[in-house]
Amino acid sequence: MGVQLGSMCGRDQVVFGSPVSGRFSDVQGIDQQIGLFSNTLPVVINFNHDQPLLTQLRALQTQQINLMSHDGLGLGEIQRIADVNNLFDTLLVVENYPADQKLLNERYRDLRINNVENRGYTHYPLTILVLPCDNIRILFEYRDVVSQPEQLAQRFIQILTQIINNPELKVPALDLHTEQDRKVITQANQTKVSIPDNSLRDLLQSQAEQTPQRVALKDNLQSLTYQQMRAKVSDVAQGLQQAKSSNTLENRIEFIAVAVPRSCELSIALQAVIEVGGAYLPLDSSYPDERLAFMLEDAKVTTLITTRAQLSRFSKQAFNDIALNIILIESLLEQPLETDVLQDKAITKIKATDPAYVIYTSGSTGKPKGVVVSHQAIVNRLLWMQDTYQLVSEDVVLQKTPSSFDVSVWEFFWPLIEGACLFMADPDAHRDPQAILDTIISENITTLHFVPSMLATFVEHAASSEQLSAINATLKRVFVVEKLYPLGWLSNLNQSAINHYIICTGLLRQRLMSATILLIKQHSRN
Repeated sequence: MGVQLGSMCGRDQVVFGSPVSGRFSDVQGIDQQIGLFSNTLPVVINFNHDQPLLTQLRALQTQQINLMSHDGLGLGEIQRIADVNNLFDTLLVVENYPADQKLLNERYRDLRINNVENRGYTHYPLTILVLPCDNIRILFEYRDVVSQPEQLAQRFIQILTQIINNPELKVPALDLHTEQDRKVITQANQTKVSIPDNSLRDLLQSQAEQTPQRVALKDNLQSLTYQQMRAKVSDVAQGLQQAKSSNTLENRIEFIAVAVPRSCELSIALQAVIEVGGAYLPLDSSYPDERLAFMLEDAKVTTLITTRAQLSRFSKQAFNDIALNIILIESLLEQPLETDVLQDKAITKIKATDPAYVIYTSGSTGKPKGVVVSHQAIVNRLLWMQDTYQLVSEDVVLQKTPSSFDVSVWEFFWPLIEGACLFMADPDAHRDPQAILDTIISENITTLHFVPSMLATFVEHAASSEQLSAINATLKRVFVVEKLYPLGWLSNLNQSAINHYIICTGLLRQRLMSATILLIKQHSRN
């Protein structure tokens, strides 16, 4: 039972209740008393993944026998000592009388036992009864909250069978999947699709050609159609191409650093790097100089796109040993457009396996490590998101995640390959719940991302606002991506007044896929 509870809860420590006779305690005269002294006590199991399960069960049995002299200590007293209202909500009952044929054949003067029936009513969600007889009987009693009792019973039998067949089996080696589980897993993993052999640049160019007059990119200072945006991308791309040629680089994919504050110019710079066949390295201006210098040197960057306001920073001593060709994006955008970008085809051929960008890890376990992501990987991710969540032309995606985090990538590119609009929040807006709230309402934001802590702050702030109805009128998708979530966080979120959440966990940078997707709220707008 402990193994089953542990697998269902994802825990190595489990607690369940087990009734005892209550007659082993040191109570004077208990031998001469008739009646029930029964008690229900908690059984605590701490599983060790390095020991055979049967060895652990034998040790647990010895421990429980040694504790029998304390079976008179009431459950209420134990819960008071533990400062817990309910220690367990499942029960394991092992009957200690033999209901065998000998018992039925025995005569008790003029009385005889004809049959033994065990019938109970559990107050717990789940109770498992073990009845000794010629063949052990196991009964499952359950309440309505147990939705699939048959599968519970199947797993219970599987566990027993595996222990009997292999006494040396360890907990991690147990197979707890029923046949129904395997069918569900097989069906859920029928996800093979044909991915077009396109680069990210192909998708960006194609969408701009299809919807040239639709609004593509906005911030608080400007609004650009797809045609206007691509014209600016072409201006920056031509400047990058000239810089690339002047550096006489080897025939390889160049990593081009981008240090531009969040704005339309940042989106244009990233697209321009992709346009010339490079891979962008985002630089967060909040990072210390030493970290930025390490990233530039480690990625062998020779070209940096930045702004006039940032220029003095990259002239500091920390960057003196790095031969950087610094390009100011304002200068490139001030140049007149020489060609129509929608007719100007690819400058450099891009293969699906070529790098699209590189993002460095936090370095919490040592030096930051650059993770290079290919066009194939990001295209796969973006097409999967579109297949699953269906952006339409009326959607507006809020870009507020710092570009040094991998979540920012789909914010930057998903709307622009689907004919939707990308709104670039102000540089520090991701830290300001009121700024986010105002932007959602004023720009009709339909799609955005939060880290759990900021979403909790935002929900609390929005709850005290009279603008909740306006938020729910526009929002369609709120993505939350994290490896681990705080205790009770999901339940608190589900009780909030914001209607749409999509929870993603275990993001894998290299493959750009979220391991687990859980839609916990989606209310109809009608």
